[in-house]
This record gives sequence, structure tokens and C-alpha cells, in this order.
Amino acid sequence: GAERRGRRVADIPAYQLLLDPDEQPLERVNDYVDRYDTLLHYQDGLAGNLLDRVDASDTLVVVVADHGETLAERPRPFDHGSGLFDEEIRIPLLLAGPGIEPARHTDPVEPVDLLPTILDLVGVSANGELPMHGRSLGPLLRGSAGASRDAQRPTFSSSALAEPFHYEDRGYDLD
Repeated sequence: GAERRGRRVADIPAYQLLLDPDEQPLERVNDYVDRYDTLLHYQDGLAGNLLDRVDASDTLVVVVADHGETLAERPRPFDHGSGLFDEEIRIPLLLAGPGIEPARHTDPVEPVDLLPTILDLVGVSANGELPMHGRSLGPLLRGSAGASRDAQRPTFSSSALAEPFHYEDRGYDLD
């Protein structure tokens, strides 16, 4: 029964509210977690289909998310992109292409590293003409010795969206 669907969650923003077949609001955490897991499974399949269809010997494929999701772990149960919790900032980054060694890396990197990485992997040099604050992950992706140690440098995250105005349009009670 309902107990197997997890605990109830109150204050679900209208834009995220799911309805059952009888048009009644779903209030159990697991209904939302199941929806999220289904979406991830679907997107994983799409990424796999894409990689199956391209020639990785001459095509660079980059797949990245913009933020993660809280799934009732936090006071605002289904929020995303406004906090600095691991579930919001540790996002997937998949790269496949020429010279990239198949591997799974868990060291944190930053989105600011994407442009230098892409330019490096496609063999384009900015020659200092394009100021970049990130660094290329190319050595790490190519399996260079010592690259993993460099990937362990401190990373930076911030959130200007944690201001109260951010939640007004999501239906949260701010009082």
C-alpha cells in the first residue's frame, strides 16, 4: 500500500506536482524518485544510442547536466540548482571521442573546464586570444600519468539563487 511508497511530502511546488490516474496529487517520496529514476534510465539509453551511432574515432561527444536534484533529502523537497549540496552539484559529464581512454573518474571537476577541454580534444589552440579560467581535462582523459593528481585540485561552487525571491515562483511558503 501507500506505506511502501515512502513518506509523505508536503509543500510540493505546483510545477512538480504529479497526479495519479484519478487526478489526485501524489504525495509520497517514492512516486517522485521513481519518476526521476525513469527519466535517468531513459536519458542513459539515449546517450548509449548516440554513442552506438557515432564514430568515436573522429567525433567528440560531450554530455553534461546543468544541475542535480534534491529528492526529499532537504527542507525544500524537490529543489534543484539553488543549493550547494552534493546531490545538486555533482553532475554527470560524459566524454567520448578520439584519444579518450575509456574510464570512470570520480574526482570533481568544474564546468569552467569544459571549453578548454573541448578545444584541447579537437586540437584547437586558443593561443591566449580567448581568456579561460578553466583547464583542459585532456591529460586525464587520455590517461596521462599524474593527471589524476591534478584533477584533485580544489573546486569552487556558488549559488546566488538561494535568495528568497528564487522560491517565490516555485510555490514555496516563504513566511
